[in-house]
Amino acid sequence: MFPIKNAEKYNAGEVSADEVGVKALDDKTLQVDLEAPTPYFLSLTAFITYLPLEKSFVEKVGDKLATTPDTLVYSGPFILKEWNHEQNIVLVKNDKYWDKNNVKLDEIYMDMVKDMNTIAQNFDTGQYDVITVTGDYVEKYKDKLQIYPNGFTYFLAFNTKNPVFKNANIRKAFGLSLDRKQLTENILKDGSIPAYGFVPYGIPGKNGEFRKEVGDLFKEDVAQAKELLAKGMKELGITTLPKIVLLADDTDVAKRESQAIQEFWRKNLGVNVELQNVPFKIRLQMYSQGQFDVILTRWGADYNDPMTFMDLWVTETSGEPNRVFYSNPEYDRLIAEAKSTNNNEIRMENMKKAEEILMEDMPISPLFFSATAYVQQDYVKGIVRHAVGVDNDWKWTYIEK
Repeated sequence: MFPIKNAEKYNAGEVSADEVGVKALDDKTLQVDLEAPTPYFLSLTAFITYLPLEKSFVEKVGDKLATTPDTLVYSGPFILKEWNHEQNIVLVKNDKYWDKNNVKLDEIYMDMVKDMNTIAQNFDTGQYDVITVTGDYVEKYKDKLQIYPNGFTYFLAFNTKNPVFKNANIRKAFGLSLDRKQLTENILKDGSIPAYGFVPYGIPGKNGEFRKEVGDLFKEDVAQAKELLAKGMKELGITTLPKIVLLADDTDVAKRESQAIQEFWRKNLGVNVELQNVPFKIRLQMYSQGQFDVILTRWGADYNDPMTFMDLWVTETSGEPNRVFYSNPEYDRLIAEAKSTNNNEIRMENMKKAEEILMEDMPISPLFFSATAYVQQDYVKGIVRHAVGVDNDWKWTYIEK
């Protein structure tokens, strides 16, 4: 929200709501004043944070907002009929939707299942119409597979307040000792590709894609990783590493990924790292509170510009903190300058230089740019999928009789 004039000051309690640069000129016209030129602002308005809320309803339900089907107001093609947390969601057609005549589905039933074997069995018996598949199941369904880039970068984040990972050489040793090709081709097998920068493919740059224009910013090197580890330990005055824990989700695929990373570090660095696999909600809570040594996490594009990735790592402010506690004044300067100009060439050049700094300091180590592998029954038609924003759009979906 902070591109909006006075939004950050309002968030910090420094100005009143009346001073924020948003006002309704009439029933259907909104005027927004910005702090500085923000070329991607229109795409921001399609991001979920910017969707409107009905004031009297929000005030009525209070903290319960969006926790149950009846504590939501709906403006899209579907509404929530049921939501059994951690189990399933049922959507039904919204008869008040402005374009309801073009919405063909009456109901969408979504199951939340972590076990891939159960998911595959339910698809094979016809209980499921669409599934996402991982690992060995990609081969099983190779004739039906649809693979879509999803705008996410998976990466390792190092807690730079940690006595070990405050050292850049040790962080780089852990990052350069991983075999990303083996991880994507032998573990994931879902179309994901190795990442040697933070911003994924598909995001625009100066003239084409930012990632293609900037290129790879580091390469794996086990021999160099060993040297960097030894150098970092010497700088810290230690001869053995303390206990290090890798925090990750508890899904099947996250367990396989974290086990593979654990084995790379054991084999290539001689370092034994413990694994802690927890539910997503717990992992997110531990990440935001700095309760981790190193964490397997991800970031997806909120809008179609490299800035949605690059401003994550500016020095912690009153807003969203950078969760690895990284700080580099030159990085901060480049990002601030990129945020203050409409000149696309300057913006992209600054973000290129900032990404180079980020990969040199390596408070985070990119692993792969992810893709989602879908399998759907032949009678399912018209699902629209996006790399940025909402993954699946079912407005035009129908079942062929």
